[in-house]
Amino acid sequence: MQSNMKILIFLLVVLGDSFALQSNSLKMSLDFFQYKRLKYLCLVVCENEPWDLNMASAAANKSMFVTSVHFGRRRADEGRLLSSCLGQDQPTGVVVSASCRRLADVLQIASTELMLDTSHHWLIINDEEDEEIIMNIFDDLDIKIDAEITVAEYINSTSYVLKDIYNFGKESGGKVQVEKLASWSNKEGLIVTTDKYKYLRRFNYLDHPLKVLLFVKEQSIQNFDMVWMDDVQYNGNIPHSSKVSFYVLKTIAEVHNIKYKYKLAKIESEMINSSLKLDSSSYLHGQDLTPCVDINVEMYEIVDIVSPASSRMEANVYYRMPDTGVGNWDNKFLIPFTPGSWYCVIATMAMCTVIVALSAKLENRPASAQYGFFSVVATLCQQFYEDLSDDDAPPSSVTKKTSIFVTGASCLMIYNYYTSSIVSWLLNGPPPVFNSLEELSDSSLQVVFDDVPNVKIWLNNPDIYFNVRNSETENYFRNKKVFNKNDDQRYVDVYSGTSLIKEGGYALMLDKFVASLTIPKLLNRRETCELGAVQIIPPTALFVGLQKQSPYKEFLRWALNRLNERGHIHYAERRFYGTDLDCIDTLSRALTLGGGAPAFLLLLFGYLVSLVVLLGERLWWRISHRDDYY
Repeated sequence: MQSNMKILIFLLVVLGDSFALQSNSLKMSLDFFQYKRLKYLCLVVCENEPWDLNMASAAANKSMFVTSVHFGRRRADEGRLLSSCLGQDQPTGVVVSASCRRLADVLQIASTELMLDTSHHWLIINDEEDEEIIMNIFDDLDIKIDAEITVAEYINSTSYVLKDIYNFGKESGGKVQVEKLASWSNKEGLIVTTDKYKYLRRFNYLDHPLKVLLFVKEQSIQNFDMVWMDDVQYNGNIPHSSKVSFYVLKTIAEVHNIKYKYKLAKIESEMINSSLKLDSSSYLHGQDLTPCVDINVEMYEIVDIVSPASSRMEANVYYRMPDTGVGNWDNKFLIPFTPGSWYCVIATMAMCTVIVALSAKLENRPASAQYGFFSVVATLCQQFYEDLSDDDAPPSSVTKKTSIFVTGASCLMIYNYYTSSIVSWLLNGPPPVFNSLEELSDSSLQVVFDDVPNVKIWLNNPDIYFNVRNSETENYFRNKKVFNKNDDQRYVDVYSGTSLIKEGGYALMLDKFVASLTIPKLLNRRETCELGAVQIIPPTALFVGLQKQSPYKEFLRWALNRLNERGHIHYAERRFYGTDLDCIDTLSRALTLGGGAPAFLLLLFGYLVSLVVLLGERLWWRISHRDDYY
């Protein structure tokens, strides 16, 4: 009897400890998830584990939404069941006991289904299992840097130690990292050892490699040199904007002890012709990230991006305004007379001369022919001609007055035609420029393009626009200036394109920051200031591109924000982009003077004729009054 009593007491003690232990596990779990501010829980329960009902009841009292999934005998749809339990739109906590006989299977399914990520907070409660066995399970899983896995190790009946589990990337040779996160006791509750942000705790990557893809021109792959990426000068083998992003990524690598492995790729024909056919892995060639992506609606379906922007771009069409010819940029008042118009003017002047001379003869005016000729010439010079005093002059006929009026009106219209706008243009007015792509499209200039990827994509995909709000204008521009040429005529390098616009008759589409680095070296100050520019690509942000569902997205977003706050991105832009071409469209000069030249020549002719008449009169007076001096 006494022996049976001892056995009963022993069983009560053991069961009491077991119930107390289970109660403490539940308290610790709820305290941990409250610290994580999670509202959704998934309970992964194996056979013969009755704790899920108690956990659900306790979590409901904490205003948490609870679902559960049971792993008993093996089933074909276990992955679907686990996904349904974890399929919340919000971060979800996951509780599983280390004593579960299917623990390795549960974690392997979660690893395969990409559920060991930042949105699923796993808590593995280890009350009695060997820690080494659990760690061996983690070695076989694809755990990454964004993992939220915590193991609660049993210390005694009233306390636990919580450990953070993560890996920088198993595929790249990373090892499982274990750090103490917190401790829990029934008396003091959860005591967090370090309350730092997750990536401040995972700050040092321990030379872990990340695979980076660099897009370069095909001809430069064989002789590519990484020194090019640090060179502030323009290099046509690589997109210049990618240098800024590369510099920012290199700064992140230095701060966090990351080791990059680079892969080079050319701009592939399938990417140019139809970017929608590519998936993330194909576009990035299996690499983790690429420094510079010009994001648009189509690209959102291919890659993930990391904000803030790591670089930017802007492009203009540069041209040298012609001084001659008629176009949308010319002042319409400066269109010169045609030869036929000038013949009409000469005929009118001759007719008026004859009529005035005949009228003077009928009036018995002396030297009627001379009077008719010089009257018309004087009127042409905006002067009056009188050879007799008012007392000696015969009365003027209506015919003569009408002829003089016709002559004066004709001359006045000619001068007004030419001088109404010439005066304002000659007073150091700004040069005429194209104000839009429409005006550039209607000009006689031939447009060529720098051979860069985003331009090729734009040219080969009519549904892609640099600025969607400007789609009609871009279509008009492409139809007028692009699609009527073959590829050999479209693309030029920066130096050849600058030489073409220097000669005149050509316009070059070029990145604004590349232009600021190259054009001043190829053109002198005056030639640079004579250039005009029409914006075709508005200021556009460029981002670091990642594979879809990349585990490094949250880390890179945090790291880029830290660099941006400290001015590193702004410094990189100033270092590689240089200064803008500040004198574009500012040079003052006389414009389209070829159209106004006939008016000035006519005025000069009038002055010369007046001078000849003056000299003739002086000579005639001296000859006629010679006897008065002797």
